[in-house]
Amino acid sequence: MFDPDRFIAWLTTKWVARPFHFFRELPSTNSWLKSSSDLETGTVVITDNQVTGRGQYDRKWVSEPGQKLMFSVVLRPGNPKQMHTITLVAATACAEVLQTYTSSRICIKWPNDIYCESKKIGGILVESSFLGGKIDKLVLGIGLNVNQTLYADDLSTAGSLRLFSESQNPIEREKLLAKILIELERRLDIWEMRPESVRMDANRRLIGFGCYGTIEKNGSSNSDRYKFMGVNHDGFPTFLTADADIVTFRSDQVRFVPDKGPCDPM
Repeated sequence: MFDPDRFIAWLTTKWVARPFHFFRELPSTNSWLKSSSDLETGTVVITDNQVTGRGQYDRKWVSEPGQKLMFSVVLRPGNPKQMHTITLVAATACAEVLQTYTSSRICIKWPNDIYCESKKIGGILVESSFLGGKIDKLVLGIGLNVNQTLYADDLSTAGSLRLFSESQNPIEREKLLAKILIELERRLDIWEMRPESVRMDANRRLIGFGCYGTIEKNGSSNSDRYKFMGVNHDGFPTFLTADADIVTFRSDQVRFVPDKGPCDPM
């Protein structure tokens, strides 16, 4: 089981996870933070078993107790206009750390999924909490399949970091979480000063970046072809059409399906 003392021994952050709360079981780390008041920016809540976790569009996040990392962070960004890019900041921070555990490529599927090869190993959910009509705080929830080996029958694309790890031994989740939070804090500090800085690092890990393919909108697609140009300064995907027009989609329902074959910008 997760050992909070071992986690804090690895942690060297200044404000992220200062403080943190650990629970053996919670319905949802995001819901716990959203319902709590007077929380310091950077507060982290961690659980070993999330029984009603959610992904984007209220999709269920299935948890095998003791095998994942499930945590959420309270954020109060100084520039709310750049909120949409926080998901990419978090995804890039996770990807950079996870990459140190495997020689397989860690990549990001816009807007909020983390993949290793063809397997989804993580997801990110950012939710807003309002006070008096204004955003009071953002809750950044992250779920990562670390050592998990069991998956539901309908999750054929699911995988875990351990499946691609250079070592056959279980991954030390306390150390992994500390490394992710350290990297997240570093990138958030840079993002606050230069929000456009997220683009380069995110683009080079985005699935299909620089490639041709088709676009799915709300689950349907057509034969039109596009070249994926990465995300713009607001964090939304930008494409080049066959007529050399640049188009941007602001809906999270958009999915880019690159052509089959090698498509790795790293």
